[in-house]
Amino acid sequence: TPAQREDTHLDKERTPIQPDEIQPSDIVILLMGTTGSGMSHFINTATGMREENDAWDLYSCTQNIAAYPHSSNDGRRFIFVDTPGFNGTNYSSQKVVLEELARWMGR
Repeated sequence: TPAQREDTHLDKERTPIQPDEIQPSDIVILLMGTTGSGMSHFINTATGMREENDAWDLYSCTQNIAAYPHSSNDGRRFIFVDTPGFNGTNYSSQKVVLEELARWMGR
C-alpha cells in the first residue's frame, strides 16, 4: 500500500552538507515559510530522509539552516536548504532568520 511504501522509503539519515560543498552544477532549492508549514517534511519526503524526532511538535524543530543533497536518477544533484520557520520559537523575528540566511549564503 502507499502508506507502507512511505514508511519504508524514509530511511536515509539526515546528513547535511556545508555550504562550500555545493557545486555550481547543483540545483539549489531554498525552502522558507512559517513554523509548522511542512518545509522539513517536504525535504524528508523528496529525499527519502527520516523525520526529525520532534517533527510533529508545536515548536520549531529546525533550529539552524542546513543543506541536504539528493541525487536524482538522471544524475542531477539537488540541494534542499531547510531554514528555521518564520514566527518560530527559536528566532525573535523574520529579520533575524533572513540575516542568518544571508550569513549562511555568504559562506
